[in-house]
Amino acid sequence: MINLQTFFKIHFKDPKINYDNLKKFAQDHIQRLSANNIDHKYDEMIRETQATYKQFFQALGNGDTSFSLQQARTVTVDKLIKEFKQMISQKEGIIRGTWGKNSPEYREFFPSGMTEYNLALKSNIETLMNRFVDATKAHVEDLPPTFLSIFEKLRDDYVTARNSQLSQIGLVASDKAASTENRQKMEIQLNKNLLKLAIEYLGNPERGLSFFNQSIIRGFEYATEEQQLIHKGKVVADDRKTVSTDIRPADKLEIKNVGDIPLMFYVVKKESSDSTNKIMLQPGAKDTYVTSDLGEVDGNYLICFNGHEIPGEYEVKIVR
Repeated sequence: MINLQTFFKIHFKDPKINYDNLKKFAQDHIQRLSANNIDHKYDEMIRETQATYKQFFQALGNGDTSFSLQQARTVTVDKLIKEFKQMISQKEGIIRGTWGKNSPEYREFFPSGMTEYNLALKSNIETLMNRFVDATKAHVEDLPPTFLSIFEKLRDDYVTARNSQLSQIGLVASDKAASTENRQKMEIQLNKNLLKLAIEYLGNPERGLSFFNQSIIRGFEYATEEQQLIHKGKVVADDRKTVSTDIRPADKLEIKNVGDIPLMFYVVKKESSDSTNKIMLQPGAKDTYVTSDLGEVDGNYLICFNGHEIPGEYEVKIVR
């Protein structure tokens, strides 16, 4: 016997249905109701669904605007981090040439060598900037005249940009809460419509389901779990995660971003390496790549990088 609990579930409350596809699905459903509204029998259902859809759509628009501003400020922050790392790389030779690599002075600037600067993230970059500025102040008389001002400006510009970004993140979080609330209302309204139409067309599921285009919200196609080629996971804020350690040159990689923020993916030979050949996937987007699209063709490590303040989520299918 069928489990009767299924009739009490909200079937559209599925994290695999992204906001954009839910919006398209609701839009299409309203159009199908209107096309079949003979003798105005669906007037009330259409009114309720349109009102719920309007709130949902407006909340999405507000969230998208806030998120776009956050993205713009994130670009500025990332640009300043890149400039700082490049400047450190350029000026390291001056410090090494002035005191020598094994000197106490050199270690004030680079206690762990260049590695911690090259791999710095937003979580520790300001600390590194402050350390470098403090070390420069302590030895300012032995360094070129503009040395201190270059790094002070980079540090100050970064702090200003970072504070602006964090402020915008707060607005995004508020708009996201509104979007979530209105999404829940949309999910419930669609489920009510489904149940009402199921009652009307009891015994005729083909007719009842003709009011819904399920292809819009069908999820990612999975390979069998036995193949062990499915990788689903989350990457925490401002961090990178190894998705797979067994990437091969001929692999086809089907990647989907199932979270709420853009994610970057790349393939490298060494797990700790960075790459200049990253691809970015927006929330809800999915695409198929070959290994060479993502970096080093003979690399074995598929890395997911999240440069944002909230966790991201991905699904990767490796086809061989």
